[in-house]
Amino acid sequence: MQKLTNITEEHKRWFAAISSPEHTNIALVSCFVDGAPTAAIAVVTEDGPGYKVTPLFVAITSEMILTDHEGVRVEEPEQSTIECLVDSAAGIYTAQAFLTRYDMTLWGVSEEDQKILRGEPNGVGSEHYDETWARVLDTAETTDAEGKKWWLHQDCDLFAVREDHDFEEVE
Repeated sequence: MQKLTNITEEHKRWFAAISSPEHTNIALVSCFVDGAPTAAIAVVTEDGPGYKVTPLFVAITSEMILTDHEGVRVEEPEQSTIECLVDSAAGIYTAQAFLTRYDMTLWGVSEEDQKILRGEPNGVGSEHYDETWARVLDTAETTDAEGKKWWLHQDCDLFAVREDHDFEEVE
């Protein structure tokens, strides 16, 4: 009979360790697998005067071929063309959440606009706040590693929308 899982008892112990707040020696490390760049979740322990890094789980690379237990290839999901950056729970603080979570230089947001949106010096809702946020929503853009442009769109939540996203008409 074919084994239905490749998960070993050691895998289970390591998973319990990395999901426990008690273990502070777990790190995300940059590494290579068969020459391909990737990252790993690893245990870092003292080893004499230095440290020993023991990989536990390795991130999938584009060169890896994943299959299920029957040998059927598992395909990568297609990248989404729209991503939620800040959900509507942020309310009037959506701009501040965007500023603190993302690199504004990548989005082309000026230092002056960032100051106004942070509420400096008069707080959120100051004289130029609304027009500044509207300008950022209209002009901010970033380019991903594939050369695709992304823009901002706010409809309660704040979204990043890729240039090839197809907004369907809702009737």
